[in-house]
Amino acid sequence: MARWTLYLKERFPIGTYLFLSLGLALSGLLLSLDLNLNREDRYWQGLVVSTLGLMVFFGELRLMDELKDYSKDLVAHPSRPLPRGILKITEVRRTILIVFFFMIVFAIFVSLFQSLLAGLFYLVVTLYLWLMYKEFYSGKWLSDFPLFYAFTHQIILIPICLFVVAVQTSSFFLEGKSIGYSMTVLGAFFGYEVCRKLDPQANPILKTYLSIYGPSNTGSLVFALLTFAAWGAYRFQAHLFLWPVELLTWISMMTILKWPNRFKVVEFSATLCLAFHIWSVPLKHLVRKFI
Repeated sequence: MARWTLYLKERFPIGTYLFLSLGLALSGLLLSLDLNLNREDRYWQGLVVSTLGLMVFFGELRLMDELKDYSKDLVAHPSRPLPRGILKITEVRRTILIVFFFMIVFAIFVSLFQSLLAGLFYLVVTLYLWLMYKEFYSGKWLSDFPLFYAFTHQIILIPICLFVVAVQTSSFFLEGKSIGYSMTVLGAFFGYEVCRKLDPQANPILKTYLSIYGPSNTGSLVFALLTFAAWGAYRFQAHLFLWPVELLTWISMMTILKWPNRFKVVEFSATLCLAFHIWSVPLKHLVRKFI
């Protein structure tokens, strides 16, 4: 147990992921209120179900990444728990399978006792996560197309965002605001994934976007992702406070063209941007209250 506690502390800080999960879950609740899809007696129940489902999802995703990155981490990040031998590869694989089984059971539970559509969305997320774990049974081919590979691993955020809205009802439909929120979260998350790996001195084995595509093309990629997020923000009318955050992130990204060693500034900006986008629905309601 102490070994897993150390792993959680180093690689899956509970507070950080709870903040992430709660922001998504609360956004789903408020979107269902906007659409008049909620069940008034199930506000908190739905919030708890969403948050729990998200925490399990992110925990499984983190474990999968630890396992897939093991060979690279032996060279580039030998101080991480798996390369240090704190956890064994076999027990990580076993834990991943156990969590997958739990997620299937959780999807069935949600379908029966909370919302049929939410359970179906969570089952889709679980099955897609399995394909990600198996690299879509085309790992070697996918590795030759890093941008497409990244897209296949980010698109899962769409059904995750739809899950947190659908968990409040069984009559949910694909409405513009929920799709807009999904888009803005996807754009911000993908942008964050790019911006957190901009160290020009990173080990070549990591194959960061910066090392593959160069500063200019990486900057163009971030611009495209932030534009996608901006479009999503407009669709659910959160653009007034999200567009400035996106612009700030873009400006910080441009600074590394001249000062590449300031990559930590870009990472911080992208982290802030992601937090604003995840919590954008509660923030939008807060802004409305005071304006």
